[in-house]
Amino acid sequence: MKKLILIASISLLLLSACDNAKFNRYPGKKLDAIPQELFGVYCELGVKGKKKDKISIEKDNWSVYSKDVKIYLNDSNVISSYNGAYFYSTLNKDSLWNVCYIEPKGKILNFYLFTYDKVLPKEKNTILNYFYPKFNQDSTPFFIMDEEKLFRYSKNDLIKDKPLIRLKRN
Repeated sequence: MKKLILIASISLLLLSACDNAKFNRYPGKKLDAIPQELFGVYCELGVKGKKKDKISIEKDNWSVYSKDVKIYLNDSNVISSYNGAYFYSTLNKDSLWNVCYIEPKGKILNFYLFTYDKVLPKEKNTILNYFYPKFNQDSTPFFIMDEEKLFRYSKNDLIKDKPLIRLKRN
């Protein structure tokens, strides 16, 4: 269910095991459309024996067939690009952004969620090697966006983790 919620909204991330790393803005340049190299019909790769969803990614939306859900890009659901990397960001109710790194690898799309757990030690919170948390008036931790640091973190550390979502193009 957690994966389906992420894919369906790809709206990241409200139910993951760790807290989502929240940012003051989305990274890079907002794209008007989903990049063509990401278009296609995909099947979720996951736990053996689990029913796999089919997801269609088109110019300005994605849909999950089994749930009859279609999500469109808008001011709160943004695909952006920085230095050739793609990010999907969603604006949450506290006006902070949840961010996911999208890694295309041939027919595979990996989605890596940026997480931060304030109770874990620094060595388990690799995001702290790149960012230092700030706190809003509600004591919610967030990070000031720095695209270069986010890009380096994505390429050097984040991809060492298991992707939250893996899709394979049909």
